[in-house]
Amino acid sequence: MVYYFSATGNSKYVAEGIAGALGDEAQSIQGCDGRLPRADVLGLVTHSRLHDSAGCRRHFLDALCNVRIPGKSP
Repeated sequence: MVYYFSATGNSKYVAEGIAGALGDEAQSIQGCDGRLPRADVLGLVTHSRLHDSAGCRRHFLDALCNVRIPGKSP
């Protein structure tokens, strides 16, 4: 799964290209509830001004940092 945040469409375009090359899907993090699918690979595409993050990006990244992988040490 490749998640993306795109204000202008550029990151969406890149995320869809990466997902297509991997045979996977791209999904916007806007409106994402923070629950992540079980996946071997997880990608995130966003613009480089991450320090200037919109609320939805910060919420998504906070949720991602709290993900626990079964069988792995915290």
